[in-house]
Amino acid sequence: QNTYYTLSTERIPYRKDKTEDDRFFILTLFALAGEIEARGAYSSEVQRIQLAVGLPPAHFGAQVERFTQYFGQPAHFGAQNKSFIRYFKDRDVIKFSYHGKPHSIYIEDVACFPQAYAAAATMLHTLVEEPKAVILDIGGFTADYLLMKNGEIDLTSCDSLENGVILLYNKVRSKVNS
Repeated sequence: QNTYYTLSTERIPYRKDKTEDDRFFILTLFALAGEIEARGAYSSEVQRIQLAVGLPPAHFGAQVERFTQYFGQPAHFGAQNKSFIRYFKDRDVIKFSYHGKPHSIYIEDVACFPQAYAAAATMLHTLVEEPKAVILDIGGFTADYLLMKNGEIDLTSCDSLENGVILLYNKVRSKVNS
């Protein structure tokens, strides 16, 4: 829509609700184009996308529907749907250019997971046999933990603590400077 974006080294400030504006959707378009390029899967035809997104466990229950809709219907910002995790209808083909190449994508499915669950995804085959497992995901701004019982997520035993690595670094730097 005659709007141009560029990536920078500056981080977006932490936001509890990432659906307030389109910046996280735009960042996702950069990521999708980069992934398509990295896989050597570029095509000038419409590419069908199945998108997996994540939320901190503490925000998952309250934001999963809105966050899924945010990615499932990009021209919307505010459409309502009764589905819990997936959003399928009223989407459009999204057209944009990345590194001079035109991209056309159709987000046909959006699935949302607790972020800590994604941290365990490569180990799920071993965790499914464990009676209990605590998953830790330490990010830039939050440290998320999640309990799994017999391979199933227990959302009653999870939280997101605002104790990420960037915040820790800033506290250490502040103490050293003083």
